[in-house]
Amino acid sequence: MLKRSAVLVAIFVSVVFLVASANRIAEGQIQSCSASVTPHAVAPSSLINFQFEINNDDSNPIVWIRVTRPSANFSIQNSDISGWNGATPGPSYTTQTGGNLDPGDGLIMSVTASTAGVQASAANWTVQVSDDPGGANPFSCSGALDTAISGSAPDTTPPNIYNVSVSNLRTISVTINWSTDEPATSRVDYGLDESYGESSDESGSLVTSHSVNLSGLTADTAYHYQVVSRDGLSNEAVSSDNTFITPLTDPIISEDQPVFTKIPLKETPTEFIPPVVKLNTIFTQPFKQVPLVTGTATDNEAVAGIEYSIDGGQNWLPVDKDSGLGGKKATFSFTPLNLEDGNYAVLARAIDTSSNIGKSDPVTMVIDRLPPLTGGYVMNIGPQILEPKDDSRIVTTAGVDQGITMNAVGGPTSITLTAADKTFSLTKSADNGLWSGVIGFSEAGNYQITADAVDGAGNQTSRVLSNVTVLAPGQTIDEDSRQPISAEVTVYYLEPESNEWVVWDGPAYGQKNPQKTDEKGNFSFLLPPAKYYLQAEADGYQTLTSSIFEINQPMPVSEILALKKAFGLHLGPINIDIPDFSIQKIDPGSSDKVDSVSTELMGRSAPDFALSDTNAQSVSRDSLAGKPTVITMLATWSPQVADQLAALSKLQANSGLNILPVGVGENAAKLQAYSTITGYQLTWLADPDNSLAEPYQIQNLPTHYFIDSKGIIQKVVTGLLSEEEITQNLAY
Repeated sequence: MLKRSAVLVAIFVSVVFLVASANRIAEGQIQSCSASVTPHAVAPSSLINFQFEINNDDSNPIVWIRVTRPSANFSIQNSDISGWNGATPGPSYTTQTGGNLDPGDGLIMSVTASTAGVQASAANWTVQVSDDPGGANPFSCSGALDTAISGSAPDTTPPNIYNVSVSNLRTISVTINWSTDEPATSRVDYGLDESYGESSDESGSLVTSHSVNLSGLTADTAYHYQVVSRDGLSNEAVSSDNTFITPLTDPIISEDQPVFTKIPLKETPTEFIPPVVKLNTIFTQPFKQVPLVTGTATDNEAVAGIEYSIDGGQNWLPVDKDSGLGGKKATFSFTPLNLEDGNYAVLARAIDTSSNIGKSDPVTMVIDRLPPLTGGYVMNIGPQILEPKDDSRIVTTAGVDQGITMNAVGGPTSITLTAADKTFSLTKSADNGLWSGVIGFSEAGNYQITADAVDGAGNQTSRVLSNVTVLAPGQTIDEDSRQPISAEVTVYYLEPESNEWVVWDGPAYGQKNPQKTDEKGNFSFLLPPAKYYLQAEADGYQTLTSSIFEINQPMPVSEILALKKAFGLHLGPINIDIPDFSIQKIDPGSSDKVDSVSTELMGRSAPDFALSDTNAQSVSRDSLAGKPTVITMLATWSPQVADQLAALSKLQANSGLNILPVGVGENAAKLQAYSTITGYQLTWLADPDNSLAEPYQIQNLPTHYFIDSKGIIQKVVTGLLSEEEITQNLAY
């Protein structure tokens, strides 16, 4: 009995021992480990991937690891050990479980943490380990675990791009210029649409003034482009989409003209030192009126003649006054005539009696009488003029570019059109002084276009130019699933002379035809007046041919074309599709004229003005009282001006009416010359300063204001009007 009791006691003691041992193991018995971290110094406001090397110096395996931040200046984001499971419940610590670090082995644990924007002295991370999956009785490893926050934050800011502009615009080449606020590389992406497709070679030089020449272009073509710059740390900045249009012909560059001389030149030069020419006038400030420019020319022998240029040396004129020619020092002065607001590159040159020519340093003369003022515009798609709808909106479609041309006074050096987050830079023509460019939208919606102009004196103006409604593009879809499919869409139109259906000449209107749809099945057409039908073809589908439709003013195509899968009757490899030639009238308006645009001016007194006409007579709003009045905003450069003048000239002879065409941004001499050349002998009002642009809210040209005998605006109508249509609108 005693022996049996001893056995039971022994068994009890063993069980207690085993339980105690199990509890000891469960509580964790890691007693030795080491750890280190890199880096030991980081910058403020940084996101760093810290590397922890952890070594198991104990006889038990490590199955749980926790890393705790040195201070609140660190914020842990996440951690990683290959084959382990991480958990980061907050910024203070991160834990790894589910793995096994055997005795004598080591591993690398990555911890991503951000630093505060402060300097902080070195502090230690805490690395704890346990052989218990729950982290019981954790042991803190020793080692080099200190990290300081010092130095400055690394540069992660891309360069700021500004002053994007176009220069040296030629038929097959152009120079793109821009500036950055820090040294950076230079690249231009360009192409026929916003997908670009072509890029210049990226210059590795880090500069703040960038200039890239593009060559191999096509004449009379609209191009999209964006500029790209990367700083020394590869932070990249990309500009918004910009546009330019290459000219049809290159400007004529005059050769260096011989210098006009008052002193005879030697037949055989006796020396080869050119004269020294200096301009004395200070050009640091803009001028309200053209200044008197003075200067000197000195030579080691004798000055024979002096000239000046205001276009950087393309053309030269003799100075107005000179004194001392024939001697070693001459003085001169000149006042350029008939200069409008703008920036002028002024030079003077002198020739000595041995035919040596010296030039002054170029200076920029800024004439700033007016702020930069934009005038009326003409928007077009190829040769087709786009006119507003009855609420003053231009209607177009996503994916089709429109050309825009406008005049401006006040010497603008840049004009930018803004619509939502898109900007479009206009380019000034050296031939006619008009500003032109391309606008286009990739997304459907309603947009308000604002024209922002800046002149050489830094003056800025902003004016609402137009409202544009952009319709969604057309789409090809599967008839059953209603999902987009890739297809080729072709537009056919009825050629009026031959009365035959032919492929519409899309490129003449800046559009592809046929078009391959994009990944969403989208295609974009903006069609001029004519009769059309569409045809869509896709692999595995029957060819779809639409009904014939007829339009009488430019219209976007926003149709959804549902294609049937190609199953059913086949004759070998040929599918026979019979078009539906029943005429479908798609008519956005009864005529290509707008009945009356919606404007806040209607029902109000016509804004006051005082302008001179081409007979040098002063005309004001009040002088028109007592008769019905039509004021038509026009410009001699507008494509529709000749046709509109034909109607206005017949009505102007009617003594019972006031018929007043206004030359927007044009002087009386130019208007009179145009009338003489074209044979339309009528009286214009000249508005060379664009003074009516803002009060009359001038947008599209031509625009007609129908005013009753009491001076109240009854209607505002855009577009080309016939004599009969003008008379009808006068009936209100």
